[in-house]
Amino acid sequence: MNRLIITKGDGFVFIDLTDKAEELFNELDMYSWDGETESLLESIYDLRKAIADGWRIVIEGGFLPKKKLKFTDADKVLVDGFWYTKMADLPKEGV
Repeated sequence: MNRLIITKGDGFVFIDLTDKAEELFNELDMYSWDGETESLLESIYDLRKAIADGWRIVIEGGFLPKKKLKFTDADKVLVDGFWYTKMADLPKEGV
């Protein structure tokens, strides 16, 4: 089961804990999430209501890093006026 939820607009990651939410409720700040908005759960009653309403229970994971591929640093070859490189030759640092 994939627990990662990546929002499309900004690349923010939530981790779905719906099936373990009651066990972990007092340990983590949890949010109910409907696919677009999230709301902090302040009580076990809020948690149970959110699950009954079909919302996913999530914790914040953070933003995905911006990927920067540096073509200028990679080994490349000129063929018929076009530059080519292998993705494997691009630097791993900062990717």
